[in-house]
Amino acid sequence: MAPYSKLSKEKLKNLKSDLEKQFEEIKKKGLNLDMSRGKPSIEQLNLSMGMLDVLNGDSELVCTEGVDCRNYGVLDGITEAKQLLAETDYNGEPFIWYTTKDYPYMYKIAVAASKQMEEAGFNVDVQVVDWATITQKRTDPSAYGIFSGATTFTADPGVMPHLDGSWPGWWENAEKDQMIIELNGEADPEKRQEIWDEFQEKWLYGDVPFIKIGDYFLLSTRSKDLKNFDEGPFTYFWNCYLEQ
Repeated sequence: MAPYSKLSKEKLKNLKSDLEKQFEEIKKKGLNLDMSRGKPSIEQLNLSMGMLDVLNGDSELVCTEGVDCRNYGVLDGITEAKQLLAETDYNGEPFIWYTTKDYPYMYKIAVAASKQMEEAGFNVDVQVVDWATITQKRTDPSAYGIFSGATTFTADPGVMPHLDGSWPGWWENAEKDQMIIELNGEADPEKRQEIWDEFQEKWLYGDVPFIKIGDYFLLSTRSKDLKNFDEGPFTYFWNCYLEQ
């Protein structure tokens, strides 16, 4: 068939009419098609549930001096944090943190967290740049200590980009990489959960290659006339229709 741009107005109207008839015939079949891209199964979503239980209502959040650590306004900093820093070879050199106001939540997090780091003894230099500059600077490991970033929703931890050694931060660890290979090569959900639990305990909490600050959600609305719309991390309108 010729490209739409080459068709006359009359042919386009006829084509539209034919397509609408086909669509109505398909709707009459009552099909319930799920064509969503990358939609995870319940088993995949369950893999990350353990991350929600690191802290809970029973967690001890009071430091040795009796200060409630949920309040970041401790003037002199948390003693345990200072002790941990003293055990390293850090000598007070500037610790550069690249962040951006292009995404306000990244900037606000950097401001609050850098204050906590200073209370622990770090000399933090927060550099506020545009997002394009961050994507350029983060490829140079000598240019910074931390950069603000985020990833889109990833249902399966085995394909999280920041677990790969080539991701900025360059978390290179052969044993860690082998566990990811085992995770991605295992089909049984229960066995995959066991591998992921061990991975979190041994590497995410052991090496601390990155720190997850939190989750970011957007609020969206839809018309009550839009039918068969499936909510999810990505917006798509496959198999949807307007009820008139």
